[in-house]
Amino acid sequence: MQTAPRIERLQMTGIVKRFPGVLANDQVTIDVRAGEILALLGENGAGKSTLMKVLYGMYRPDAGEILINGRAVSLNSPLDAIGLGIGMVHQHFMLVPSLTVVENVVLGLPSRRGVLLDLDAAAKRIVRLSRQYGLNVNPGAYVWQLSVGQQQRVEILKALYRGADLLVLDEPTAVLTPQEAADLVAVLKGMAQSGLQLCAGEILGLAGVSGNGQKELAEVTAGLRRTSQGEIWLQQRRITHRSPARIMAAGLGYVPEDRLTVGTIPTFSVWENLILRDHPRPPLSRRGFLRFGVIRERCAELVQAFAVRTPSLETATGSLSGGNIQKVVLARETARQPAVLVAAYPTRGLDVGAIEYVHQVLLQARARGAGVLLIAEDLEEILALCDRIAVIYEGRIMDVLPAEAADVDRLGLLMAGVLPAARLST
Repeated sequence: MQTAPRIERLQMTGIVKRFPGVLANDQVTIDVRAGEILALLGENGAGKSTLMKVLYGMYRPDAGEILINGRAVSLNSPLDAIGLGIGMVHQHFMLVPSLTVVENVVLGLPSRRGVLLDLDAAAKRIVRLSRQYGLNVNPGAYVWQLSVGQQQRVEILKALYRGADLLVLDEPTAVLTPQEAADLVAVLKGMAQSGLQLCAGEILGLAGVSGNGQKELAEVTAGLRRTSQGEIWLQQRRITHRSPARIMAAGLGYVPEDRLTVGTIPTFSVWENLILRDHPRPPLSRRGFLRFGVIRERCAELVQAFAVRTPSLETATGSLSGGNIQKVVLARETARQPAVLVAAYPTRGLDVGAIEYVHQVLLQARARGAGVLLIAEDLEEILALCDRIAVIYEGRIMDVLPAEAADVDRLGLLMAGVLPAARLST
Protein backbone atom coordinates (compact mmCIF):
# COMPACT_ATOMS: atom_id res chain seq x y z
CA MET A 1 0.00 0.00 0.00
CA GLN A 2 1.37 3.39 -0.95
CA THR A 3 0.25 6.98 -0.64
CA ALA A 4 1.82 9.97 -2.36
CA PRO A 5 0.55 13.29 -1.01
CA ARG A 6 2.65 16.24 -2.16
CA ILE A 7 3.34 17.96 1.15
CA GLU A 8 6.21 20.33 1.87
CA ARG A 9 8.76 18.29 3.78
CA LEU A 10 11.47 20.95 3.97
CA GLN A 11 11.73 24.71 3.61
CA MET A 12 14.99 26.67 3.90
CA THR A 13 14.36 30.41 3.77
CA GLY A 14 16.92 33.20 3.54
CA ILE A 15 19.85 31.05 4.68
CA VAL A 16 23.07 32.99 5.23
CA LYS A 17 26.39 31.38 6.18
CA ARG A 18 29.62 33.32 6.53
CA PHE A 19 33.19 32.21 7.13
CA PRO A 20 36.10 34.59 7.72
CA GLY A 21 36.42 36.55 4.49
CA VAL A 22 33.87 34.35 2.65
CA LEU A 23 30.10 34.61 2.16
CA ALA A 24 29.28 30.97 1.41
CA ASN A 25 25.47 31.24 1.34
CA ASP A 26 23.68 34.51 0.67
CA GLN A 27 19.90 34.51 1.30
CA VAL A 28 19.36 31.01 -0.12
CA THR A 29 15.75 29.76 -0.25
CA ILE A 30 14.73 26.25 -1.33
CA ASP A 31 11.90 23.84 -0.58
CA VAL A 32 11.51 20.09 -1.04
CA ARG A 33 8.19 18.26 -1.24
CA ALA A 34 7.43 14.65 -0.41
CA GLY A 35 7.96 12.42 -3.44
CA GLU A 36 10.24 14.95 -5.13
CA ILE A 37 13.90 14.92 -6.19
CA LEU A 38 15.49 18.37 -6.05
CA ALA A 39 18.86 18.89 -7.72
CA LEU A 40 21.14 21.62 -6.42
CA LEU A 41 23.57 22.62 -9.16
CA GLY A 42 26.60 24.89 -9.06
CA GLU A 43 30.31 24.99 -9.73
CA ASN A 44 32.93 24.13 -7.13
CA GLY A 45 32.88 26.64 -4.29
CA ALA A 46 29.35 27.86 -5.05
CA GLY A 47 28.14 26.90 -1.55
CA LYS A 48 26.27 23.65 -2.22
CA SER A 49 28.00 21.56 0.43
CA THR A 50 27.80 24.39 2.94
CA LEU A 51 24.04 24.63 2.51
CA MET A 52 23.64 20.86 2.93
CA LYS A 53 25.80 20.90 6.05
CA VAL A 54 23.56 23.63 7.46
CA LEU A 55 20.58 21.37 6.81
CA TYR A 56 22.32 18.41 8.46
CA GLY A 57 23.20 20.39 11.59
CA MET A 58 26.94 20.46 10.93
CA TYR A 59 26.95 24.26 10.55
CA ARG A 60 24.76 26.85 12.23
CA PRO A 61 23.35 29.46 9.82
CA ASP A 62 24.06 33.12 10.52
CA ALA A 63 20.57 34.03 9.32
CA GLY A 64 17.51 32.37 7.87
CA GLU A 65 14.99 29.74 8.89
CA ILE A 66 14.58 25.98 8.44
CA LEU A 67 11.13 24.41 8.55
CA ILE A 68 10.50 20.66 8.77
CA ASN A 69 6.91 19.64 8.05
CA GLY A 70 5.91 23.27 8.43
CA ARG A 71 7.59 23.75 11.84
CA ALA A 72 10.60 26.00 12.42
CA VAL A 73 13.49 24.06 13.93
CA SER A 74 16.99 24.72 15.18
CA LEU A 75 19.49 22.07 14.08
CA ASN A 76 22.46 22.04 16.42
CA SER A 77 24.00 18.72 15.38
CA PRO A 78 23.56 15.81 12.95
CA LEU A 79 21.78 14.00 15.79
CA ASP A 80 19.06 16.67 15.65
CA ALA A 81 18.74 16.19 11.89
CA ILE A 82 18.56 12.40 12.18
CA GLY A 83 15.85 12.75 14.81
CA LEU A 84 13.79 14.77 12.33
CA GLY A 85 14.08 12.15 9.59
CA ILE A 86 16.96 13.75 7.66
CA GLY A 87 19.70 11.47 6.41
CA MET A 88 22.90 12.52 4.65
CA VAL A 89 25.16 10.55 2.35
CA HIS A 90 28.51 12.32 2.21
CA GLN A 91 30.75 12.39 -0.83
CA HIS A 92 33.39 10.61 1.24
CA PHE A 93 31.64 7.69 2.91
CA MET A 94 31.52 7.39 6.71
CA LEU A 95 31.92 3.61 6.92
CA VAL A 96 34.27 1.35 8.89
CA PRO A 97 35.90 -0.98 6.32
CA SER A 98 36.67 -3.77 8.80
CA LEU A 99 33.02 -4.11 9.86
CA THR A 100 30.19 -5.85 8.05
CA VAL A 101 27.32 -4.06 6.34
CA VAL A 102 24.92 -4.78 9.19
CA GLU A 103 27.48 -3.68 11.79
CA ASN A 104 27.99 -0.39 9.96
CA VAL A 105 24.26 0.20 9.64
CA VAL A 106 23.56 -0.25 13.37
CA LEU A 107 26.79 1.39 14.54
CA GLY A 108 25.98 4.10 17.05
CA LEU A 109 22.38 3.06 17.66
CA PRO A 110 21.49 2.86 21.36
CA SER A 111 20.67 -0.47 22.96
CA ARG A 112 17.07 -0.91 23.98
CA ARG A 113 16.38 -1.21 27.70
CA GLY A 114 19.84 -2.59 28.30
CA VAL A 115 19.46 -5.31 25.67
CA LEU A 116 22.12 -5.60 22.98
CA LEU A 117 21.06 -5.00 19.39
CA ASP A 118 19.94 -8.16 17.60
CA LEU A 119 22.18 -8.30 14.52
CA ASP A 120 20.17 -11.13 12.96
CA ALA A 121 16.97 -9.11 13.20
CA ALA A 122 18.81 -6.04 11.88
CA ALA A 123 20.12 -8.05 8.92
CA LYS A 124 16.59 -9.21 8.06
CA ARG A 125 15.36 -5.64 8.16
CA ILE A 126 18.23 -4.53 5.92
CA VAL A 127 17.24 -7.22 3.43
CA ARG A 128 13.64 -5.94 3.46
CA LEU A 129 14.83 -2.36 2.89
CA SER A 130 17.17 -3.55 0.13
CA ARG A 131 14.33 -5.26 -1.69
CA GLN A 132 11.94 -2.38 -1.13
CA TYR A 133 14.25 0.23 -2.66
CA GLY A 134 16.34 -1.87 -5.05
CA LEU A 135 19.53 -1.50 -3.00
CA ASN A 136 21.02 -4.94 -3.40
CA VAL A 137 23.59 -5.43 -0.63
CA ASN A 138 24.62 -8.50 1.38
CA PRO A 139 24.25 -7.60 5.09
CA GLY A 140 27.01 -10.03 6.06
CA ALA A 141 29.64 -8.71 3.64
CA TYR A 142 32.58 -6.69 4.93
CA VAL A 143 32.63 -3.12 3.67
CA TRP A 144 36.21 -3.44 2.38
CA GLN A 145 34.96 -6.14 0.02
CA LEU A 146 32.38 -3.86 -1.60
CA SER A 147 32.65 -1.66 -4.67
CA VAL A 148 32.28 2.10 -4.31
CA GLY A 149 28.73 1.88 -5.66
CA GLN A 150 27.81 -0.81 -3.15
CA GLN A 151 29.31 1.23 -0.31
CA GLN A 152 27.11 4.12 -1.32
CA ARG A 153 24.10 1.81 -1.09
CA VAL A 154 25.16 0.94 2.45
CA GLU A 155 25.24 4.65 3.33
CA ILE A 156 21.72 5.08 1.94
CA LEU A 157 20.50 1.99 3.80
CA LYS A 158 22.08 3.32 7.00
CA ALA A 159 20.01 6.49 6.66
CA LEU A 160 16.82 4.62 5.81
CA TYR A 161 17.33 2.21 8.70
CA ARG A 162 17.32 5.18 11.06
CA GLY A 163 13.98 6.32 9.69
CA ALA A 164 15.13 8.99 7.23
CA ASP A 165 12.48 10.15 4.77
CA LEU A 166 14.48 13.13 3.50
CA LEU A 167 17.81 12.15 1.96
CA VAL A 168 20.64 14.59 1.25
CA LEU A 169 23.25 13.26 -1.17
CA ASP A 170 26.45 15.29 -1.60
CA GLU A 171 27.95 14.77 -5.10
CA PRO A 172 26.45 11.25 -5.26
CA THR A 173 27.79 10.34 -8.70
CA ALA A 174 31.26 11.87 -8.40
CA VAL A 175 32.98 8.56 -7.53
CA LEU A 176 30.71 6.20 -9.48
CA THR A 177 31.13 4.51 -12.83
CA PRO A 178 28.57 5.48 -15.52
CA GLN A 179 26.63 2.25 -14.89
CA GLU A 180 26.64 2.77 -11.13
CA ALA A 181 25.48 6.36 -11.63
CA ALA A 182 22.60 5.16 -13.84
CA ASP A 183 21.64 2.56 -11.25
CA LEU A 184 21.65 5.21 -8.51
CA VAL A 185 19.38 7.49 -10.52
CA ALA A 186 16.92 4.61 -11.02
CA VAL A 187 16.96 3.84 -7.29
CA LEU A 188 16.37 7.49 -6.33
CA LYS A 189 13.45 7.81 -8.75
CA GLY A 190 11.91 4.67 -7.30
CA MET A 191 12.34 5.97 -3.75
CA ALA A 192 10.77 9.32 -4.64
CA GLN A 193 7.71 7.59 -6.07
CA SER A 194 7.28 5.20 -3.15
CA GLY A 195 5.39 7.60 -0.70
CA LEU A 196 3.64 8.19 3.78
CA GLN A 197 4.73 3.00 2.53
CA LEU A 198 3.76 -0.32 4.24
CA CYS A 199 5.95 -3.25 3.24
CA ALA A 200 5.23 -6.95 3.03
CA GLY A 201 6.24 -8.86 6.14
CA GLU A 202 6.27 -5.90 8.55
CA ILE A 203 4.05 -4.35 11.18
CA LEU A 204 3.85 -0.58 10.87
CA GLY A 205 2.42 1.04 13.98
CA LEU A 206 0.43 4.27 13.83
CA ALA A 207 0.64 5.94 17.23
CA GLY A 208 -1.32 8.97 18.30
CA VAL A 209 -3.83 10.35 20.74
CA SER A 210 -7.35 9.41 19.66
CA GLY A 211 -8.94 11.98 17.36
CA ASN A 212 -5.84 12.99 15.41
CA GLY A 213 -6.88 11.43 12.11
CA GLN A 214 -6.34 7.71 12.72
CA LYS A 215 -9.99 6.79 12.14
CA GLU A 216 -10.12 8.81 8.93
CA LEU A 217 -6.91 7.26 7.62
CA ALA A 218 -8.17 3.74 8.28
CA GLU A 219 -11.50 4.48 6.63
CA VAL A 220 -9.87 6.06 3.59
CA THR A 221 -7.67 3.00 3.20
CA ALA A 222 -10.67 0.66 3.43
CA GLY A 223 -12.75 2.70 0.97
CA LEU A 224 -15.26 3.89 3.58
CA ARG A 225 -14.26 7.53 3.11
CA ARG A 226 -13.07 9.44 0.02
CA THR A 227 -9.68 11.14 -0.09
CA SER A 228 -9.43 14.89 -0.60
CA GLN A 229 -6.12 14.44 -2.41
CA GLY A 230 -3.39 11.87 -2.90
CA GLU A 231 -3.46 8.27 -4.08
CA ILE A 232 -3.49 4.84 -2.44
CA TRP A 233 -1.85 1.82 -4.06
CA LEU A 234 -2.10 -1.81 -3.06
CA GLN A 235 0.21 -4.35 -4.73
CA GLN A 236 0.83 -2.01 -7.68
CA ARG A 237 -2.92 -1.46 -8.13
CA ARG A 238 -4.47 1.98 -7.63
CA ILE A 239 -7.34 1.64 -5.15
CA THR A 240 -8.07 5.33 -4.59
CA HIS A 241 -11.85 5.91 -4.47
CA ARG A 242 -12.60 2.25 -5.13
CA SER A 243 -15.52 0.63 -3.37
CA PRO A 244 -14.83 -1.31 -0.16
CA ALA A 245 -15.72 -4.54 -1.97
CA ARG A 246 -13.16 -3.92 -4.71
CA ILE A 247 -10.50 -2.90 -2.19
CA MET A 248 -11.07 -6.06 -0.15
CA ALA A 249 -10.93 -8.13 -3.33
CA ALA A 250 -7.61 -6.46 -4.17
CA GLY A 251 -6.11 -7.90 -0.97
CA LEU A 252 -7.02 -5.68 1.99
CA GLY A 253 -8.22 -7.01 5.33
CA TYR A 254 -9.87 -4.53 7.70
CA VAL A 255 -10.39 -4.79 11.46
CA PRO A 256 -12.32 -1.60 12.31
CA GLU A 257 -12.22 0.37 15.53
CA ASP A 258 -15.89 -0.39 16.28
CA ARG A 259 -16.10 -4.18 16.23
CA LEU A 260 -19.78 -4.34 17.18
CA THR A 261 -21.48 -2.01 14.70
CA VAL A 262 -18.90 -1.71 11.89
CA GLY A 263 -16.97 -4.97 12.15
CA THR A 264 -20.06 -7.17 12.54
CA ILE A 265 -23.84 -7.16 12.27
CA PRO A 266 -24.81 -7.92 15.89
CA THR A 267 -28.15 -9.55 15.07
CA PHE A 268 -26.56 -11.88 12.53
CA SER A 269 -25.36 -15.29 13.65
CA VAL A 270 -21.72 -16.17 14.07
CA TRP A 271 -21.66 -18.07 10.77
CA GLU A 272 -23.33 -15.21 8.90
CA ASN A 273 -20.74 -12.72 10.13
CA LEU A 274 -17.91 -15.10 9.26
CA ILE A 275 -18.96 -15.22 5.59
CA LEU A 276 -19.89 -11.55 5.14
CA ARG A 277 -16.89 -10.87 2.89
CA ASP A 278 -16.82 -14.00 0.74
CA HIS A 279 -20.35 -15.37 0.53
CA PRO A 280 -20.87 -14.40 -3.15
CA ARG A 281 -17.82 -16.37 -4.29
CA PRO A 282 -16.89 -20.05 -4.57
CA PRO A 283 -16.64 -22.27 -2.69
CA LEU A 284 -19.23 -20.65 -0.41
CA SER A 285 -21.69 -20.15 -3.24
CA ARG A 286 -22.37 -21.55 -6.67
CA ARG A 287 -24.42 -19.87 -9.40
CA GLY A 288 -25.80 -17.40 -6.89
CA PHE A 289 -26.87 -19.99 -4.30
CA LEU A 290 -25.23 -20.45 -0.92
CA ARG A 291 -23.71 -23.87 -0.25
CA PHE A 292 -24.73 -24.34 3.38
CA GLY A 293 -22.80 -27.56 3.90
CA VAL A 294 -19.54 -25.96 2.78
CA ILE A 295 -20.32 -22.81 4.80
CA ARG A 296 -20.95 -24.71 8.03
CA GLU A 297 -17.81 -26.77 7.62
CA ARG A 298 -15.66 -23.73 6.99
CA CYS A 299 -17.19 -21.69 9.82
CA ALA A 300 -16.76 -24.55 12.26
CA GLU A 301 -13.08 -24.73 11.31
CA LEU A 302 -12.65 -20.99 11.87
CA VAL A 303 -14.43 -21.07 15.23
CA GLN A 304 -12.13 -23.86 16.35
CA ALA A 305 -8.94 -22.34 14.90
CA PHE A 306 -9.57 -18.93 16.47
CA ALA A 307 -10.93 -20.31 19.75
CA VAL A 308 -14.22 -18.42 19.46
CA ARG A 309 -16.31 -19.27 22.52
CA THR A 310 -19.88 -19.49 21.29
CA PRO A 311 -22.76 -21.84 22.16
CA SER A 312 -23.25 -22.56 18.46
CA LEU A 313 -22.78 -21.16 14.98
CA GLU A 314 -26.38 -19.94 15.16
CA THR A 315 -25.74 -17.70 18.17
CA ALA A 316 -26.25 -13.98 17.55
CA THR A 317 -22.80 -12.39 17.36
CA GLY A 318 -23.86 -9.43 19.49
CA SER A 319 -24.47 -11.73 22.46
CA LEU A 320 -20.81 -12.80 22.62
CA SER A 321 -18.15 -11.17 24.80
CA GLY A 322 -16.04 -8.39 23.31
CA GLY A 323 -13.04 -10.68 22.98
CA ASN A 324 -15.01 -13.31 21.11
CA ILE A 325 -16.59 -10.75 18.79
CA GLN A 326 -13.07 -9.55 17.98
CA LYS A 327 -12.02 -13.14 17.27
CA VAL A 328 -14.89 -13.46 14.80
CA VAL A 329 -13.70 -10.32 13.00
CA LEU A 330 -10.07 -11.47 13.01
CA ALA A 331 -11.03 -14.94 11.80
CA ARG A 332 -12.99 -13.52 8.89
CA GLU A 333 -10.35 -10.97 7.85
CA THR A 334 -7.18 -13.04 8.27
CA ALA A 335 -8.56 -16.34 6.95
CA ARG A 336 -8.75 -14.61 3.57
CA GLN A 337 -4.95 -14.17 3.77
CA PRO A 338 -4.93 -10.48 2.78
CA ALA A 339 -1.79 -8.82 1.45
CA VAL A 340 -2.39 -5.92 3.86
CA LEU A 341 -4.22 -6.03 7.18
CA VAL A 342 -5.41 -2.74 8.70
CA ALA A 343 -6.13 -3.25 12.40
CA ALA A 344 -7.59 -0.24 14.23
CA TYR A 345 -7.36 -0.53 18.02
CA PRO A 346 -7.76 -4.33 17.83
CA THR A 347 -7.20 -4.89 21.57
CA ARG A 348 -9.26 -2.03 22.97
CA GLY A 349 -11.57 -3.23 25.76
CA LEU A 350 -10.23 -6.81 25.79
CA ASP A 351 -8.95 -8.83 28.72
CA VAL A 352 -5.32 -9.93 29.01
CA GLY A 353 -5.91 -13.34 27.44
CA ALA A 354 -7.76 -11.91 24.45
CA ILE A 355 -5.10 -9.23 23.97
CA GLU A 356 -2.38 -11.87 23.84
CA TYR A 357 -4.38 -13.83 21.29
CA VAL A 358 -4.84 -10.77 19.05
CA HIS A 359 -1.10 -10.09 19.23
CA GLN A 360 -0.36 -13.63 18.07
CA VAL A 361 -2.74 -13.25 15.13
CA LEU A 362 -1.00 -10.04 14.02
CA LEU A 363 2.44 -11.62 14.34
CA GLN A 364 1.30 -14.65 12.36
CA ALA A 365 -0.01 -12.37 9.60
CA ARG A 366 3.40 -10.68 9.45
CA ALA A 367 5.19 -14.05 9.38
CA ARG A 368 2.97 -15.10 6.47
CA GLY A 369 4.23 -12.07 4.54
CA ALA A 370 1.35 -9.65 5.01
CA GLY A 371 1.89 -5.99 5.72
CA VAL A 372 0.10 -5.00 8.93
CA LEU A 373 -0.93 -1.44 9.78
CA LEU A 374 -1.57 -1.40 13.52
CA ILE A 375 -3.38 1.67 14.86
CA ALA A 376 -3.12 1.90 18.64
CA GLU A 377 -2.71 4.28 21.57
CA ASP A 378 -0.87 1.88 23.89
CA LEU A 379 2.81 2.68 23.34
CA GLU A 380 3.98 -0.50 25.05
CA GLU A 381 1.89 -2.51 22.60
CA ILE A 382 3.25 -0.54 19.64
CA LEU A 383 6.86 -0.96 20.78
CA ALA A 384 6.42 -4.68 21.43
CA LEU A 385 4.89 -5.54 18.06
CA CYS A 386 6.01 -3.08 15.41
CA ASP A 387 8.97 -2.94 13.04
CA ARG A 388 8.42 0.76 12.32
CA ILE A 389 6.33 3.38 14.10
CA ALA A 390 4.62 6.40 12.53
CA VAL A 391 3.32 9.11 14.86
CA ILE A 392 0.29 11.15 13.83
CA TYR A 393 -0.67 14.53 15.28
CA GLU A 394 -3.51 16.74 14.05
CA GLY A 395 -3.76 14.70 10.87
CA ARG A 396 -0.06 14.94 10.00
CA ILE A 397 2.65 12.30 10.28
CA MET A 398 5.19 13.82 12.65
CA ASP A 399 7.85 11.17 12.13
CA VAL A 400 8.41 7.54 11.13
CA LEU A 401 10.91 5.67 13.31
CA PRO A 402 12.41 2.20 13.30
CA ALA A 403 11.21 0.48 16.47
CA GLU A 404 14.74 0.14 17.84
CA ALA A 405 15.20 3.92 17.66
CA ALA A 406 11.94 4.66 19.52
CA ASP A 407 11.01 4.79 23.17
CA VAL A 408 7.98 5.86 25.20
CA ASP A 409 9.34 9.35 25.91
CA ARG A 410 10.15 10.15 22.30
CA LEU A 411 6.84 8.79 21.00
CA GLY A 412 4.93 10.61 23.72
CA LEU A 413 6.44 13.95 22.73
CA LEU A 414 5.67 13.36 19.06
CA MET A 415 2.08 12.41 19.94
CA ALA A 416 1.81 15.78 21.67
CA GLY A 417 3.09 17.57 18.57
CA VAL A 418 6.57 18.21 19.98
CA LEU A 419 9.71 17.57 17.96
CA PRO A 420 12.08 16.23 20.65
CA ALA A 421 15.31 15.94 18.68
CA ALA A 422 15.70 19.63 17.98
CA ARG A 423 14.61 22.81 19.72
CA LEU A 424 11.78 24.67 18.05
CA SER A 425 12.92 28.11 16.95
CA THR A 426 11.34 31.02 18.76
